Amino acid sequence: MRLRTLALAGAVAALCAAPALAQSFTFTQGNIIVERLNGDANYAASATPLSSAATAMFLDQFDPTTAGQTLPVQTVSVGQLSIALPTTASAQSPPAGTPLAATDAGTSTSHGFMTRTVDGTALVIPGYNANTGTATVATTPPGTNNRTIGLVTAGGLNTTNGFSDGPSSDFRGVASVSGTDFYAITNGSLLYKTNANSVTTTTPILSAGNMRAGRIFSGASGNSLFVSSGSATPGVGISLIGTAGTLPTASTTSAVLTGTGTSGTGTPSPYSFFFVDNLLNSANFAGTGLDTLYVADDRNTTNGGGIQRWVFDGSAWGLTGTFTTTGNGGARGLTGSLSGSTVTLFATTAEASANNLITFTDALTATGGAFGSLTTLATAPTNTVFRGVDFAPVPEPTHILLLGAAVAGAVRLVRRRKPTAAEPAT
Repeated sequence: MRLRTLALAGAVAALCAAPALAQSFTFTQGNIIVERLNGDANYAASATPLSSAATAMFLDQFDPTTAGQTLPVQTVSVGQLSIALPTTASAQSPPAGTPLAATDAGTSTSHGFMTRTVDGTALVIPGYNANTGTATVATTPPGTNNRTIGLVTAGGLNTTNGFSDGPSSDFRGVASVSGTDFYAITNGSLLYKTNANSVTTTTPILSAGNMRAGRIFSGASGNSLFVSSGSATPGVGISLIGTAGTLPTASTTSAVLTGTGTSGTGTPSPYSFFFVDNLLNSANFAGTGLDTLYVADDRNTTNGGGIQRWVFDGSAWGLTGTFTTTGNGGARGLTGSLSGSTVTLFATTAEASANNLITFTDALTATGGAFGSLTTLATAPTNTVFRGVDFAPVPEPTHILLLGAAVAGAVRLVRRRKPTAAEPAT
C-alpha cells in the first residue's frame, strides 16, 4: 500500500512542481480581481495612511454581479480571504528560483496596472523587490531594488521573475501572452523580458516618457501591443507599439492612434484601456479587427475624465461618449468583456484612497453606444486603494489533462504490479 501511495504522490508532485508556487488558489471564472495596496489579507482598514514608501499588495476577488460587497470572495483556502504578495525582500539579483518581494509605492497613482495574460491563465503584476517601508521606492535604481514581475495562476504565486536594469523610475505595468515573456512598462522605457524564473537584464523596446499602462490584444492579424501615455513622447493617448499583429522583441517605433490625443479640457490623462471588435461596425484598425476603444482618464468630469468611448471610422478614432464615475468622475484601472453587442466594463476610480470598483454596460451601435447605470461592487477600506483590475485567471487545460493522465497512469501502474505475499491482490 505504501508503494501505491508513493507512486501516485510522485506522479502528482512531478507535474505540480513549479518555482515558488506554495499553494493553489480558488478562482471563479468570470470573477473580478483587483489589486489593493495597504491593509491586510482579510480586507481590514489600515491605521497608516498611504505614502510613497513601499506598501504591501493584495489581490481581492469580487463577484461581478453583486453590488456593495463588504468582503471579497475567499481566494486562499486557509487563514485569509485575499492573496498577499511577499513583503520581505530577497538579496538583489539572487540565484534563479528565489522568490522576490512584490511591494508597490502607496501614493504613485500611475502604478499597479496588472493584466491577465492573453491566454487567460495568469495575472501578471508589477512590483518592487523591496521591504515594506522602503522610502520613495519608485525612484530607487532597479539594481538597488530589483523590479518584480509577479505571476498568479490557479496553481499559485510565482515571484521569481524580475529585472535589474532600466530607468530609476516608476514600474507601472506589465503584459504577457502566456506568462513566458513579459513587456514591462516604466516611466521612461518599455522593456522586454523572457521568463527565466530569475532576475535578468531586459531588451529595450522603446525609450519614451510617461508611459502608463500596457495591454496586448488578440485580433484578426495576431497579437498587438499598445500603451497609454500622458506626454508628447511617445504621444498623448494610446499608441501601437511596432507593427499590428506582431509583438516586438527588439527596439521599435510607436504610433499614436489618430485622434486619441485630444479630448476635454487641457491635456488628456489616459491610464488603462480596453479594445473590442464591434460587429455592427465594419471599420478595421490596421488589420486587427478592433474598432471600439475604452480609455480610463483620471481628470475630473468637467475636464473630460471618466471612461471614454472611442470609435474608429476607417481613418481616425473619434470620442463618442464618456461615462462619469464616482468622486471626481475619473478612473484609472479598466477591463471589460464583449457579449454580442453589449460591452460590460469594470473600473477602479480615481480617489486617492478608499476608492471604488465599479461596473456598467454599453449597448453598442454602429457608431457609438448607450451606457447603462453605474453599480459600485466594492469600496476599498480606509487608507487602502484599488489599482489594477482584470478577470480571474482560468486553469491551463494542458496542465489539467497532463495531471489527469499522470494520475491515471500511476493508478494503472500500481494496479498491474504483482502483489507481494503480505499484500492482498487488487
